[in-house]
Amino acid sequence: MDCEKRRSGKMLKSGNSKEGEGMESFQRVIQEVARERERQDAKWGDGHDSEHGLPEWVVIMYAELCEVLSAMGPQYTVTDEARTELVHVAAVAVAALERLGVPEKLEGG
Repeated sequence: MDCEKRRSGKMLKSGNSKEGEGMESFQRVIQEVARERERQDAKWGDGHDSEHGLPEWVVIMYAELCEVLSAMGPQYTVTDEARTELVHVAAVAVAALERLGVPEKLEGG
């Protein structure tokens, strides 16, 4: 399906949120994204990320978001595949941020 067409479609209503998990859930998600970043580095090599500027990162993230929408299907169902693709989106965003570096105002604490 065309991501552009799906973007204007129905909003997702998910009953999958789990209240009360707090920081433990956050840490598990961050670890999952970190594992995906490691997988990406192993697949593409350490120097690959330096080849991309911000416009390329945005295009890559857009493509990953389209994969999330595609995995959800026409009923916008939360699936394991859609969640996996969402982890890919987060990992690509982290890769872009790593490549862009830390702004001086944030360095040192």
